[in-house]
Amino acid sequence: MSILRRGTLSILRVVSARVSQNNLFEQKGERKKQKPLELVPPKVESVEIGIPSTECLIATALQIQNLLAEPGQWLLVNHWATWCEPCIEEFPVLKEMNEQLADFTLVGVSWDLFEGGQPATTADRVADFSQQHNLGYGSWLVVDPPDSFFQNMQVEYRKIPQTWVVSPLGKRLLTIEGLVTKQHISQIRQIQQSHNPS
Repeated sequence: MSILRRGTLSILRVVSARVSQNNLFEQKGERKKQKPLELVPPKVESVEIGIPSTECLIATALQIQNLLAEPGQWLLVNHWATWCEPCIEEFPVLKEMNEQLADFTLVGVSWDLFEGGQPATTADRVADFSQQHNLGYGSWLVVDPPDSFFQNMQVEYRKIPQTWVVSPLGKRLLTIEGLVTKQHISQIRQIQQSHNPS
């Protein structure tokens, strides 16, 4: 007798016994004890990443934090997502900032995975979206869960858009909560001038 047939007959015996006793639910102690499943967090390779030029790089909060710790250059770090209408609304000003603040490197931090999805396909979607809008700068796609990202990156304002001004020594000098405006360009210049050694 095949294993499949024996298994089927065994199940039929149990079901018919339960039907005759009018008891279709599993009884306490009937199932063999099993070890609980161990939840293993996904392993993220400790790969060094750089500042993306126009692509979208998959990154952990730790990788981003390491890059921002001492970037060696002035950075404008714009937190955004493709599903965020105000983020899209500020694209023209960000493009203007990218042109007028040429000694700054503008980089995005995409929160797209906070709404779910697969990192690789989401990174492709973010890169395509950026290209369609002619952003001219790249983004890191955050793979950490939101709470972990907020804690590790010391994000107090947990909404997008937001933009950080980061000095070459890695100090966050300004957090712009909400939309960037043309007025922020002169404010950023003043901050840069006050922190540049003479």
